Amino acid sequence: MTKKRLIQLAAIVLAIAGLVWNQSQIDTYHAKGDLNRMVDNPNIPPSLAVTTFALGPMRALTVDALWWRAIEQQDRGEYFDALQLTSWITQLQPNFSSIWTYQAFNMAYNISHDFADPLDRWQWIDRAIVLLRDEALKYNPQDKVIRHELARLYFDRIGSKIDPHAAEFRNQWALKMRDYLPRGDTEELQRLAAAAESLEVLQKRPGVAAYIAAGEAQQIDVLDFEAYSPIDRPLNVGPDAVNMQAAALEVFHFYQRRRVEQELKLDIERMLSVDGQYGPLDWRLHQAHAIYWLASDTMNDMVSGNLNYGHILRQSMISSFREGRMFYSKEHNTMTMTNNVQIIGRIHEHMENLLANDYSKAADNEHKRFLEEAIAVLYIYNLNSLAYETYEHYSSHYLGDNPISYETFLAQSIEQVLNADGSKGRQAIIEASLYEVFKWLDIGHVDRANGSYNLSQLLWKRHQAKYHEAPAKQLPPFMDLFMAERDKYIAASGADLDKLGEKFGAARRKGATRVYIGPTGHKQ
Repeated sequence: MTKKRLIQLAAIVLAIAGLVWNQSQIDTYHAKGDLNRMVDNPNIPPSLAVTTFALGPMRALTVDALWWRAIEQQDRGEYFDALQLTSWITQLQPNFSSIWTYQAFNMAYNISHDFADPLDRWQWIDRAIVLLRDEALKYNPQDKVIRHELARLYFDRIGSKIDPHAAEFRNQWALKMRDYLPRGDTEELQRLAAAAESLEVLQKRPGVAAYIAAGEAQQIDVLDFEAYSPIDRPLNVGPDAVNMQAAALEVFHFYQRRRVEQELKLDIERMLSVDGQYGPLDWRLHQAHAIYWLASDTMNDMVSGNLNYGHILRQSMISSFREGRMFYSKEHNTMTMTNNVQIIGRIHEHMENLLANDYSKAADNEHKRFLEEAIAVLYIYNLNSLAYETYEHYSSHYLGDNPISYETFLAQSIEQVLNADGSKGRQAIIEASLYEVFKWLDIGHVDRANGSYNLSQLLWKRHQAKYHEAPAKQLPPFMDLFMAERDKYIAASGADLDKLGEKFGAARRKGATRVYIGPTGHKQ
């Protein structure tokens, strides 16, 4: 017998021995009940459990080979091929968190980047989110690495402005979430938390049984959510439908809660807890979801894989402050993102706690810049007393023996917030701010409209005072600028002059919104 034949024979014998050993292992697991428990585990498909045991010790070798092959393909830019291999690895080793995050990164960053169309790009980013949220966490529900990397996708891939199409990604996410949470605010979460947790509980709620019976009499199954998607008003189930509003709302809120929890994998009670600790947040926007998957009781819980994800939580809160509130106009079918001033106090508390427990110069500078911006935004939102109170705290901490007047500080900070520079010109800034008055009025954001008006007046008065001895450098009368921007907005938007005038009058009569500004402030 030749040497080659002996080697082949030895390989066959080893293979048979391996199969016999694998079978004995399967028999042993079966006898102990381990295999049955594996198959019965709702988090692991039976076919995967059987395959995992059948491969036995060769499973690790198979995973290693696939892993190295995936890395080689990744290095060559063969991202789709690498995606297929990593998909196989997650099936063989579903508790291997690194391969899940690696696969999601490949989808969200590498594969998406190969597409020029922003919607095609968005589809791959959304798939990466679904992979980690729906699949990876199903097998590894307490894995911090997966949760933190999921938060990073919301913060960096959707929230970052590095990608030229990032604004489209944010809009797509907001559109998707509006289908689940039309308002996305604390009040809506509270309603969902009060909704029935199961069909059995729902049917025992007052009026629901009668509502179901009325529907059946009209051959309408109000609980058949595929045929009749519930709405926040009664279906046409007969002459008593008007009196069944409460029952219809019970059904609608149950349906809404079930969709949020089953399709988005979000726990309503946890959402409320996070909203209270770090918000209020707009749950239609990406910042809330980044914070949801990161939020923990301690700073140490935000560390995983030798990485500290605390900055993502902090920056997501600041991002919510800058553009964490959405106004949707049915009339114009537009979404407008604006400041979430209600979160200022929570950010201030969070930063104070961070500096007290883990001081760093970088964090202190970040807090300083945030307060400068917050003061300007509070003033812009017609929250003048809170802006001044925050300024006093800022002055005592950061200005020390070199204070400047509140008005001077305010003007400087506002111009920074508006990205004003020397080439832009004061009149252009005032005109832009006046134009904003009508835009915010038109979509119903009264506080912002008032603030923009006040800002315009402040900048105009400061300019006129500065050049009171140089008439050639003075600006036109304030009301002339105001009326010109009103006419410009009406021409561009087609808004009704009389309605806009009524809105403006109501806005100027309205008081300021109550806002919590943190441990050094009070509620106005």
